[in-house]
Amino acid sequence: MAVNLEETASEETKPASAEQTPVEQTATKLDDKKTFNWKKIGKIAIDVIIYVFIAICMFGVIVTISSANSDGAANIFGHQMRLVQSPSMEKSEFTDTSAYDIKDIPTLSVVFIQTVPENETERTKWYDSLKEGDVLTFKFTYTKQETITHRLTKKTPIEGGWLLELEGDNKTSQDGALTQIINTTLKNSTNYVIGKVVGVNYPMGLFIYALKQPVGLIFIVIVPCLVIIAFEVFKILSVLNEDKKAKALIAQQQQQEEIDKQQSEIEELKRQLAAMQNLNLKQTVSEETKLDPTENSPVAEETKPDNV
Repeated sequence: MAVNLEETASEETKPASAEQTPVEQTATKLDDKKTFNWKKIGKIAIDVIIYVFIAICMFGVIVTISSANSDGAANIFGHQMRLVQSPSMEKSEFTDTSAYDIKDIPTLSVVFIQTVPENETERTKWYDSLKEGDVLTFKFTYTKQETITHRLTKKTPIEGGWLLELEGDNKTSQDGALTQIINTTLKNSTNYVIGKVVGVNYPMGLFIYALKQPVGLIFIVIVPCLVIIAFEVFKILSVLNEDKKAKALIAQQQQQEEIDKQQSEIEELKRQLAAMQNLNLKQTVSEETKLDPTENSPVAEETKPDNV
């Protein structure tokens, strides 16, 4: 009985995974799937972080450029954004702001300002809606015109408008703050209201302030962008390398399949040749038997004459 040594060797060298039960094979597939999903989720998360960072940087750069070209204010979605650079609205033990929407404004915060309407009727309604405790941003002239953000402490009606009294929260005593008064009826005055503060964001203010500094611009925007570019180039090279490896593996598999096919054909030819040789041998023996029918015949031996 002929034994195919190649088949026996291949069976002995089969990986242990081929001997797994169906349950174990299913568990292995699920583990592989989970690993793949986690890798995919990780890549998506990294891409999202990168895109969000780029969006934040672009937003910060746009705000910085816009504020540099328009009296320190950037117009975003119908609101002004301004950077507060004085501590006049920081917390103070002499000012109770617990009942107000805007509690305090730390230095370097960004304030979001609802600007005064341009339409006369809407402007009148807007001023009428103001109440004590609101925080306003306005232009005021001492020796020169300044942009100030203070709290409305008193609102007095006058003919055709209002007198607005404003003070900073950060007092050194109960009456230790300067008061600014704005007459809303004056048309071409250097003292006028820009708008009402409707929001405050301290982290964004720090970010924008840093972008305005050369060192901050380098380390917050330029360096991270270079890192992101390098990371993306590395990803592209990795993909190209994996594609190259995959093509090489496919070519190797195809070559191995061709070799296996040739070996299989050779084995088949050997088998057919062996079968033909066995058939020829049987035919030869049969023909020799037919040519010498008396060989080893018992009758012939009995009829042989005796020698005297």
